[in-house]
Amino acid sequence: MSQQHEHEKVVGKDSKANFGTRGWLLVLFGLMSLFYVGSIQNESMNVVIPKLMELHGWGDGQISRITGYATFIGAMCVFFWNPVVRKFGAKWPAVIALAVVGIGMSLQGYVTSVGAYAVIRILTVIGTMSVMNYFLGVLVINWFPTKKGVAMGYITVGNNLASIVCIWMLTGLWSSFGFGGGSIAYGLLGLLPIAVLVFALDDYPEKFGLFPDNDTSMTREEADKMLEEGRRYEETSPWTVKRLLVTPQVWKIAVALGLLCLTISGILTHLVAIFTSRGYDQTSAMLAMTICSVLAIPLSIFLGVIDTKYGARIATIGLAVVMAVCFFVSVIDSKWSVFFAGFAAAAVMGCLNNVATSLPASIFGRYDMKRAQSVIIPIMQTLQAIGVGLTGTLAEKTGGFTAVMGLMGVCSIVGALILLTLKDECIGRIE
Repeated sequence: MSQQHEHEKVVGKDSKANFGTRGWLLVLFGLMSLFYVGSIQNESMNVVIPKLMELHGWGDGQISRITGYATFIGAMCVFFWNPVVRKFGAKWPAVIALAVVGIGMSLQGYVTSVGAYAVIRILTVIGTMSVMNYFLGVLVINWFPTKKGVAMGYITVGNNLASIVCIWMLTGLWSSFGFGGGSIAYGLLGLLPIAVLVFALDDYPEKFGLFPDNDTSMTREEADKMLEEGRRYEETSPWTVKRLLVTPQVWKIAVALGLLCLTISGILTHLVAIFTSRGYDQTSAMLAMTICSVLAIPLSIFLGVIDTKYGARIATIGLAVVMAVCFFVSVIDSKWSVFFAGFAAAAVMGCLNNVATSLPASIFGRYDMKRAQSVIIPIMQTLQAIGVGLTGTLAEKTGGFTAVMGLMGVCSIVGALILLTLKDECIGRIE
């Protein structure tokens, strides 16, 4: 097999969702995983923060900063996942991470001190970020090396579904079983994606006698040989951490995506509060958040098609521009304009996991992407860690969220400008 490197653009063979039965199971697993961990990482905080303030008298800024610290620690943990995945694969680490998330979610209903909550939140966020930003991406790239965009377009609908139903589910469960019992019930939802991963999936489609991208044009022998050579290459890849840290593409991807992550962490965790600050009551604010998330579902799928046809860079720039426009419109102090902030948050929530997987893979390829992500993700999530605490603190200082909206619009524009300087060519191994 020839080893290709510079000046090649990686796009999908087509944008059709012909994944095969087992491939669709991977999509289902990804969708359920993003629904579960994404809702606990972001959407749940819209009702968890007020609940903790009500029960314990803690401040919004205080709770938000804890999530910011937890996000930073979770980002640093990703440094360790590349050697773990190379040795054990992504399947079982993902199972463990999902279990940790469930345990953390269950325990949050029983904390009585800020210190205990901080420990639980840190462990929970390490699990959510590991699944969302590393393990799931590795599995998707292994199964769909060139159709990753369209696959993630369907998978990231899980994020939108989380925004649609999470806060309603949590408030209903807490009403029926109390804060502790309801949190345990929600934590147990993690058993669903765990079951699909354990019993129906593995790290590579070749282990089931299937083909990457469900591409049956190759023979079984060719597919097995490609996988064997690719795995052997992974062990000797020239992309060391030191080399990655001095590669401009790494920093451009990480900082651009990190700025978009900053907006999603800041806005989604406070979206209900943002609506109530513009005159909506609590129930209307929750309903408005739901409507925005429903409207963003087609955008998630559409972005996957654009990604596959025209490349992840173009798709990400387009997403950033749409976000910026929406955030700047939401600066207008009115009840209708805040819907643009909600739509921007829901859209990026549905699309960001797509491009955060597809963009690095388009630059580093199927077999080098794992190493690249172990450096890109910590940088990216360090910026995300700033978002929650920054939003809560800035809102407290300014008495509202107008300044926050303007700042998020600026972050989106800067992210788009950075990506305009990124050459759309693969510098890793291409099959």
